[in-house]
Amino acid sequence: MYGGSKLTAEWEPDTTTTIRIREVGTETWSIGFETPVGGGVFHGLKPDTEYEVEYVIRGPLSDGQPVIKRVRTSPAKQAGNVIPFPGK
Repeated sequence: MYGGSKLTAEWEPDTTTTIRIREVGTETWSIGFETPVGGGVFHGLKPDTEYEVEYVIRGPLSDGQPVIKRVRTSPAKQAGNVIPFPGK
C-alpha cells in the first residue's frame, strides 16, 4: 500500500531481496538494502509523486533479473489511499 508520504512493499518472505527506490525522472537510486524479511516501508516520500521501486530476488545459485515497478503516492489529503499507476 502506498499513500501520503510512505510506501509499504511486500514480497516473498522465503527469499532474500535487494530493494531500492527513486523518484521518476531522477537518476539516483536510494541506498539499497538486502533483506530476508517479507516487507518494508519507505518513509519521507512526497505526496502525489511517481516513484520507481526496483527489487532483485537473490537465490542460492544466482540473482534474478531486476524488476522495476512504478507507483504513485496519493495526494496529501488522501493519505493512505491506494492509487495504482497504470501499467505501460
